[in-house]
Amino acid sequence: MEHTENPVEETRDVCVVAIIGAGMGLTSPLALLSDKMLFLPICAFLVLLVGFLIIALHKKPMIGQNFAFFSLCLTLFCGTAGWVSADVYRKCEINSARHFAGQWFELMTTGRQLEALQLEHPAVQRAKGVGVLKRYTTDKKYLDSYKVFMENDAVKFILREFQGADIKFVRLENVSFSRRLTSYFVVFELGKGEGAMRKTRQFNIQIAAAKEYSEKEGEPNRYEWTTRLIGII
Repeated sequence: MEHTENPVEETRDVCVVAIIGAGMGLTSPLALLSDKMLFLPICAFLVLLVGFLIIALHKKPMIGQNFAFFSLCLTLFCGTAGWVSADVYRKCEINSARHFAGQWFELMTTGRQLEALQLEHPAVQRAKGVGVLKRYTTDKKYLDSYKVFMENDAVKFILREFQGADIKFVRLENVSFSRRLTSYFVVFELGKGEGAMRKTRQFNIQIAAAKEYSEKEGEPNRYEWTTRLIGII
């Protein structure tokens, strides 16, 4: 009788670490939604590296290698795209804050303190044209806010010493950043005069923006920037 031999199927070991890392990598697209989720692709990448190291040191092929490779590609793409998106978004916010603060100082150094004071309120609450003067000379609530504003030592100093001054951005401090609420403390330097007669002084101003989500379909969301002078440095 002729005996036939059944080939014995070779069993393959499972790389549990690689599969766990691959599963973690599937959550990496969340990094595209928020920079706070960037830890997900980072953690997945580290676990996947350990998994590939185990596979490389193993003498035989292991189950989970292909799944882990696909997840690694997804993790690298989403992690990089999420980081770039967050970096671009942050730079846009910083430029907006600098521009807004510079606008405030430009108004103050040209004697338009009423218009500068208006920047403490969201855009929808600001008066325009002759309405600015009318608001701060007839409405008690705004009269009181103007009185408090003019009692600020930094405001007095700017109006007295730095009319027509040069405006220079110095740095940002205490940045609190999110896609819903952003806050910066912006330091600007005012300078006036030439040579030995030139005088300079730095001022700290807080810039904040709250994102207003549109309730109507098709209307874009917008940021409402506000400002508040902190004082002289």
